Amino acid sequence: HMVEKRSEARFNSHWGGEWKAMSFYNKATGNEQIVMQKGHIDPDSPTLVRMHQMAPLSDIFGAITDRSGVIQRSMEIIAEAGSGVIVMLHRHASDTFTRMFNALSSGTPPADMEVFRDYGVGAQILADLGVHDMILLTNSKHSLIALDGYGLAVVGTRALDIDKD
Repeated sequence: HMVEKRSEARFNSHWGGEWKAMSFYNKATGNEQIVMQKGHIDPDSPTLVRMHQMAPLSDIFGAITDRSGVIQRSMEIIAEAGSGVIVMLHRHASDTFTRMFNALSSGTPPADMEVFRDYGVGAQILADLGVHDMILLTNSKHSLIALDGYGLAVVGTRALDIDKD
């Protein structure tokens, strides 16, 4: 097992009321992931899950990109349902921000940030939280393999339907 929960705190959000934020430490890489949980996770029912590769400009500063509003809408959908989890995957590298800004300037996403999603770490975190069956909040198609090794299964998807006014 390569992840461990290090801390947690509750907070209120404009995007769905009370949430629990947790930090999970990846022993292999030294990175931390942010996880936000709303409500109680029932291991016998499908859980709404958003696996999200962090994009600081749009997620934090509201930059207008194809990822604009994804976190807000995910939180709203989970709040409407009463429970769910958002795993914010963060891959720290010494040049993360330089590559992100260069990609923004050129108008093309950095290939490894768009393609790379460390689902193994996310899967371990979800298993630790008691998630088994998942309904993924996503607007794209993913081929997820080896989830059964963590006791996880994708039983459905739900589009985020983000208004791009």
